[in-house]
Amino acid sequence: MHSHIDSAGWASVAVLAVLAIALDIRSRRVPNWLVVAGVVLSVALIKLGGVQDLAYDWQDFWLGGAIAFACFLPLYALGWMGAGDVKFFTVVGLLAGWHGLVAVWLVSSMISGLHALAIMGLRQLDASSPSAWIVMRVCPAIARWDTAQAGRRGIPYAAYMAIGLLSLPWVPTAMRMPWLPGM
Repeated sequence: MHSHIDSAGWASVAVLAVLAIALDIRSRRVPNWLVVAGVVLSVALIKLGGVQDLAYDWQDFWLGGAIAFACFLPLYALGWMGAGDVKFFTVVGLLAGWHGLVAVWLVSSMISGLHALAIMGLRQLDASSPSAWIVMRVCPAIARWDTAQAGRRGIPYAAYMAIGLLSLPWVPTAMRMPWLPGM
């Protein structure tokens, strides 16, 4: 049974996630004010006693944030990930806790992989071919999106992490690492 704090907590997380999705898809950036808001939200939720399916205590909170930061910082150093993605994944770690971090990562990685495959497929289309004509007629937003996104590169990974965070209530319990000893 969900309490009022669970409902309010998830509503707050949903607002944060929708903002991250919109901003990252639109500009491929995660503003620092959104990261700070996420940290404040995660601290407030832990102080209020935790929310179902999210971090449940301070140890879960700190482990989630530290693991997320430690895993994504090398990707930033190699130039494979943006700084905003690293900061947002750290916020996701603080919110989801260490037990939910792998599930969020798996969901967001699957969506990112589909995005990359779609980009690769669309780049193979010859604009004058019948298949490209069909794609552009079926989904004219693709043509507008492609020209609007012409100067932007990369996959909006923070947006997909936000979707992964929102999926936590529906993720099977086995994906939340309850099997790790000592925790």
